[in-house]
Amino acid sequence: MDATGQYRLGLIYERSKSLQDYQQAAAWYQKASEQGVADAQLNLGLLYSSGKGVPADPAKAVQQFQMAANQRNGQAQYHLADSFATGAGVPVDPVRAYEWMTIANTTLDGKGPTSSLASERLKDLERQMSPADLTRAKRDAADWLHKHGVIKSN
Repeated sequence: MDATGQYRLGLIYERSKSLQDYQQAAAWYQKASEQGVADAQLNLGLLYSSGKGVPADPAKAVQQFQMAANQRNGQAQYHLADSFATGAGVPVDPVRAYEWMTIANTTLDGKGPTSSLASERLKDLERQMSPADLTRAKRDAADWLHKHGVIKSN
């Protein structure tokens, strides 16, 4: 079975009313994650965050979110930013939180409820940051977005 099939099987085990089995979902997401399927990495990270099907492990959740975020998965970028904002699995880091929330907000481009959440979280984070930290976070986010082709340089 290819990686996409493994990811889809994980979805079935996670979301099916009659077949729901979070351990099986996690196992299939893990297989797909190891092959670079960003949505599987996101979903496995969410399972590690919640402790469904796997022992709760915020650090492993962050690892999965980071892998998916680097593949331009906006949902994973949001959850990675939230981890830096709250200290779930990583030390609290408002600069990295703002950087990743900016990246998520740009990647999601106003699509879906997570985009609205990202916009609100950016405002909250901005109020907590010094001008120097805010400048650094904005610069780092812009660098990432250009490097990964999300926005083009003029």
